[in-house]
Amino acid sequence: PDEKWIKSASPERMLELLRNVDGKANFPAGSMGPKVESAIDFVQGNNCVEKTGKWSMIGSLKEATEMMKGAAGTCITNKYGPEHLKFHQE
Repeated sequence: PDEKWIKSASPERMLELLRNVDGKANFPAGSMGPKVESAIDFVQGNNCVEKTGKWSMIGSLKEATEMMKGAAGTCITNKYGPEHLKFHQE
């Protein structure tokens, strides 16, 4: 009931959600956890000398067209600053 679908977020905000302090996994290891970690790494350029300045999408390949329109999936981006977190409308 409390679940919300994230539309876009900064890598910093996604890391906060990934490292949930209440002991419950927001993104379980057998589910979304590895996808979130990989998307954050890509955007932050953790495997590069500099940050990529790019964005990353997480979602179903069946919804690829809708994701590119911003109507589905989750976009991880530095574009809106480190505090950015926006949810899909219900």
